[in-house]
Amino acid sequence: MANHVYPVRSFIKFKAKSQLIADLNGQVMTSFVQRQGAEHSTELITPEEAETTPHPDDGALTTGASTDQMFDEGLFQEIATIAFCSEHHPELYQPCLSQVVATEIEDRVATELIETYKRIKHRQGSALVQSLNALL
Repeated sequence: MANHVYPVRSFIKFKAKSQLIADLNGQVMTSFVQRQGAEHSTELITPEEAETTPHPDDGALTTGASTDQMFDEGLFQEIATIAFCSEHHPELYQPCLSQVVATEIEDRVATELIETYKRIKHRQGSALVQSLNALL
Protein backbone atom coordinates (compact mmCIF):
# COMPACT_ATOMS: atom_id res chain seq x y z
CA MET A 1 0.00 0.00 0.00
CA ALA A 2 1.39 3.42 -0.99
CA ASN A 3 2.10 6.00 1.68
CA HIS A 4 0.14 9.10 0.64
CA VAL A 5 0.88 12.61 1.83
CA TYR A 6 -1.31 15.68 1.72
CA PRO A 7 -0.41 19.31 1.13
CA VAL A 8 -0.37 21.10 4.51
CA ARG A 9 -2.55 24.22 4.59
CA SER A 10 -0.89 25.61 7.72
CA PHE A 11 2.50 25.38 5.99
CA ILE A 12 1.11 27.21 2.94
CA LYS A 13 -0.09 30.05 5.18
CA PHE A 14 3.22 30.14 7.06
CA LYS A 15 5.23 30.28 3.84
CA ALA A 16 3.07 32.99 2.24
CA LYS A 17 2.89 35.13 5.39
CA SER A 18 6.65 34.88 5.96
CA GLN A 19 7.35 36.01 2.40
CA LEU A 20 4.91 38.92 2.66
CA ILE A 21 6.42 40.12 5.93
CA ALA A 22 9.94 39.84 4.51
CA ASP A 23 8.81 41.88 1.50
CA LEU A 24 7.20 44.55 3.71
CA ASN A 25 10.24 44.79 6.00
CA GLY A 26 12.73 44.57 3.17
CA GLN A 27 14.87 42.21 5.24
CA VAL A 28 15.94 38.58 4.90
CA MET A 29 14.19 36.33 7.41
CA THR A 30 15.16 32.87 8.62
CA SER A 31 12.51 30.22 9.19
CA PHE A 32 12.91 26.83 10.81
CA VAL A 33 10.47 24.19 9.59
CA GLN A 34 9.81 20.88 11.27
CA ARG A 35 7.51 18.66 9.24
CA GLN A 36 6.08 15.43 10.54
CA GLY A 37 7.92 12.50 9.02
CA ALA A 38 10.47 14.69 7.28
CA GLU A 39 13.83 16.25 8.03
CA HIS A 40 13.97 19.65 9.71
CA SER A 41 14.92 22.50 7.45
CA THR A 42 16.06 26.07 7.78
CA GLU A 43 15.12 28.42 4.97
CA LEU A 44 16.17 31.97 4.20
CA ILE A 45 13.26 34.10 3.04
CA THR A 46 14.58 36.83 0.79
CA PRO A 47 12.42 39.90 0.21
CA GLU A 48 11.26 40.47 -3.31
CA GLU A 49 13.14 43.26 -5.02
CA ALA A 50 11.21 46.53 -4.99
CA GLU A 51 10.42 47.31 -8.59
CA THR A 52 9.31 50.60 -10.04
CA THR A 53 6.49 49.95 -12.47
CA PRO A 54 3.74 52.02 -14.04
CA HIS A 55 0.38 51.56 -12.35
CA PRO A 56 -2.04 50.22 -15.00
CA ASP A 57 -4.98 52.35 -13.83
CA ASP A 58 -3.50 55.83 -13.64
CA GLY A 59 0.01 55.65 -15.11
CA ALA A 60 1.58 56.61 -11.77
CA LEU A 61 4.79 54.92 -10.69
CA THR A 62 4.56 52.45 -7.82
CA THR A 63 7.17 50.47 -5.94
CA GLY A 64 7.12 46.87 -4.75
CA ALA A 65 7.61 46.80 -0.97
CA SER A 66 7.04 49.77 1.27
CA THR A 67 8.32 50.04 4.82
CA ASP A 68 5.39 52.22 5.92
CA GLN A 69 2.87 49.45 5.27
CA MET A 70 1.74 47.07 7.96
CA PHE A 71 0.80 43.45 7.38
CA ASP A 72 -3.01 43.16 7.22
CA GLU A 73 -3.74 39.92 9.09
CA GLY A 74 -7.50 40.12 8.49
CA LEU A 75 -7.08 40.48 4.74
CA PHE A 76 -4.56 37.64 4.66
CA GLN A 77 -6.93 35.33 6.60
CA GLU A 78 -9.80 36.14 4.21
CA ILE A 79 -7.65 35.38 1.18
CA ALA A 80 -6.46 32.10 2.73
CA THR A 81 -10.01 31.06 3.65
CA ILE A 82 -11.14 31.54 0.07
CA ALA A 83 -8.05 29.84 -1.39
CA PHE A 84 -8.48 26.83 0.89
CA CYS A 85 -12.06 26.11 -0.22
CA SER A 86 -12.28 22.62 -1.65
CA GLU A 87 -14.04 24.04 -4.72
CA HIS A 88 -11.19 26.47 -5.40
CA HIS A 89 -8.26 24.11 -4.71
CA PRO A 90 -9.50 20.50 -4.54
CA GLU A 91 -5.89 19.27 -4.80
CA LEU A 92 -5.36 20.39 -1.18
CA TYR A 93 -7.76 17.66 -0.06
CA GLN A 94 -6.47 14.83 -2.22
CA PRO A 95 -3.56 12.52 -1.40
CA CYS A 96 -0.31 12.97 -3.30
CA LEU A 97 1.96 10.09 -4.22
CA SER A 98 5.05 11.87 -2.86
CA GLN A 99 6.17 14.75 -0.68
CA VAL A 100 7.64 16.37 -3.81
CA VAL A 101 4.18 16.62 -5.41
CA ALA A 102 2.65 17.92 -2.16
CA THR A 103 5.40 20.54 -1.87
CA GLU A 104 4.79 21.69 -5.46
CA ILE A 105 1.11 22.22 -4.63
CA GLU A 106 2.01 24.06 -1.41
CA ASP A 107 4.42 26.34 -3.28
CA ARG A 108 1.89 27.10 -6.02
CA VAL A 109 -0.92 27.95 -3.57
CA ALA A 110 1.44 30.02 -1.37
CA THR A 111 2.48 32.01 -4.45
CA GLU A 112 -1.20 32.58 -5.27
CA LEU A 113 -1.83 33.87 -1.72
CA ILE A 114 1.14 36.24 -1.98
CA GLU A 115 0.13 37.59 -5.39
CA THR A 116 -3.51 38.03 -4.39
CA TYR A 117 -2.59 39.86 -1.17
CA LYS A 118 -0.21 42.19 -3.00
CA ARG A 119 -2.71 42.89 -5.77
CA ILE A 120 -5.44 43.81 -3.26
CA LYS A 121 -3.10 45.97 -1.14
CA HIS A 122 -1.87 47.74 -4.27
CA ARG A 123 -5.44 48.53 -5.35
CA GLN A 124 -6.31 49.80 -1.86
CA GLY A 125 -3.65 52.47 -2.27
CA SER A 126 -4.92 53.80 -5.60
CA ALA A 127 -6.38 57.29 -5.68
CA LEU A 128 -9.68 56.00 -7.10
CA VAL A 129 -10.18 53.46 -4.31
CA GLN A 130 -9.22 56.08 -1.70
CA SER A 131 -11.78 58.55 -3.06
CA LEU A 132 -14.51 55.88 -3.19
CA ASN A 133 -13.73 54.83 0.40
CA ALA A 134 -13.98 58.48 1.48
CA LEU A 135 -17.51 58.59 0.06
CA LEU A 136 -18.53 55.66 2.25
